[in-house]
Amino acid sequence: MSDLSSKIYAFGPFRIDLDQRCLFRAGDSVPLTPKAFDTLAILVERRGRIVEKAELLKLVWPDTFVEENNLTQNISALRKAFGDQGYIETIPRRGYRFMIAVEAVSASAAQPHAQTEPIAAGRRFPATRIGAALAVAVVGGLGFFVVNRISNSRHHSYHVDSLVVLPFVNLTASPEDEYFSDGLTEEVTNAAAHLDGLRVVARTTAFQFKGKARDIRSIAKQLQVTTVLEGSVRRQEKKLRVTVQLNDAETGYHIWSQTYDRDLGDVLSIQEDISNQVARTIRPDGPKVHAVTGSQDREAYNLYLLGRFHRTQPDQASVRRAIAFFEQAVEKDPGFAGAYAGLAECYVKLAQGNFVVPVEALAAAQKVVDKALALDDRLSEAHTTQAIIRLLMDRNWEAAEAEFRRAIALNPNDAAAHHWFSHYFTVMGRVSESLAESRTALMLSPLDLQISSHLISNYVRARDFPSAIKAGSQTLELDAHSQLAYLFLMWAYEDTEQWDKAIDASQRTGKSHPEESALRAAVHSDGARGYWRVTQEILARQEKPDNFRLAVCYARLGEADNSLARLEQAFLRREPESLYVKSEPAFDWMRSNRRFRALTEAIKLP
Repeated sequence: MSDLSSKIYAFGPFRIDLDQRCLFRAGDSVPLTPKAFDTLAILVERRGRIVEKAELLKLVWPDTFVEENNLTQNISALRKAFGDQGYIETIPRRGYRFMIAVEAVSASAAQPHAQTEPIAAGRRFPATRIGAALAVAVVGGLGFFVVNRISNSRHHSYHVDSLVVLPFVNLTASPEDEYFSDGLTEEVTNAAAHLDGLRVVARTTAFQFKGKARDIRSIAKQLQVTTVLEGSVRRQEKKLRVTVQLNDAETGYHIWSQTYDRDLGDVLSIQEDISNQVARTIRPDGPKVHAVTGSQDREAYNLYLLGRFHRTQPDQASVRRAIAFFEQAVEKDPGFAGAYAGLAECYVKLAQGNFVVPVEALAAAQKVVDKALALDDRLSEAHTTQAIIRLLMDRNWEAAEAEFRRAIALNPNDAAAHHWFSHYFTVMGRVSESLAESRTALMLSPLDLQISSHLISNYVRARDFPSAIKAGSQTLELDAHSQLAYLFLMWAYEDTEQWDKAIDASQRTGKSHPEESALRAAVHSDGARGYWRVTQEILARQEKPDNFRLAVCYARLGEADNSLARLEQAFLRREPESLYVKSEPAFDWMRSNRRFRALTEAIKLP
């Protein structure tokens, strides 16, 4: 039997399907917890052999330390399910052995049992290598065989108001194939996000659980969602299998599960099928979801997935690799809207990080995002990028707001759109609206460090420093080493003249390369003025000076002319932070200055 044929075994009146993770007795489902099912799967596959307790603990709870009592509880649950018929033998001080004869059953023979809802969820054991060609097959199939297990009595009435799509498991030991399973996860997430009335947790937060031991109930509680979608991908020779399952977060049991078997040469979108099945399950009377604009070119789509994989990494080198992959994708398929949109996002990231002259990066982003929207005006991420360009480069406030609203109307679950819309409101001086959008973004992506950190800066610019410090503490609970959180906390401490805490935070920003001893000596000898003078000297020595931050330092020193000179450079270079000139506390005393007013009036800030 091929590795891609169903792993179904019969023993006594029971059948166990290892791929669908179901246990049946005479055709009726037998409820098991995810870890109890995992324990049974191991014992069945090693039937007749003693399985040591240490091995079971390692396989059932990988990378997690648990007490032996947890294993004992699983064995007890299994014996109860079997009616204590001597299926599992205890080997004192060693482990357990499955004693009943087991027969392999073909997938076709198992079909009469395939209409029952799956029960157990959790880790999978079989794994085969996924090659680079996998990327093509997962997005398509003209002909395919689907093993569908849906409880009609439940899924049509099941109410779902929130969902997280966990990273699909790549059932191979080859790390270079991770981009594909990640890409499929992201495509399904984006499609599900378009369902009316459904809150979908953003990719950035969902991927915090990648490669970790999963307990869907604890994950759901942390993210405050009612349902969890998870899946896996594997292939054998020219065949592909994608298994997905929708789980009730309260019980951990399946609402719906499905397996897609397809040929690697097929080119239709499997993620559209998955997304629409999820939509039919949780919104049976709703419309079909809009599939992300893909490509019929197999190589172009593969390059696109590689680009998306590298785009999510924080460093400049990864962003540049993503650009190279997206450029190759559009070269292969000039009509690939999603690849143009991804390319535009990368250029915006280069501008944000000041890795290149911002105005040059934003101009490049403008060129490709126009192509994306000309090909597909329904791409919410492209409208978000267009809005950012209108905000940062064009300074066209009305057009920026219109694009943000269009992006959110297309995808209300786009955490990035809400995050950047918050930036827009901060620039406009609309503090309450900015905070509302920031909180919405955080609700959609509660583990996103950038969004959580942005709330700190929002409070700083609103002059609510106690709330800023509280938000900083909450962000550091997510990541005690978050450089962005420490940067914004440094601002809050500077504005409240807590110099020791500001210096402590500055050591963890990884951005301004502070000289701790010099700063402490300056504060000791000359107070606030000493702090700002040394900070200004540190910033001025950087290879690419941050003109806006230098303007802040000069303003704190009371040197209006030097501050305004740096501000003019920041505006000329389209440095993103220069837009916050009216909300920056350091400039409060300069607002009546004629040159300062001329700068803000030139860009028509309200």
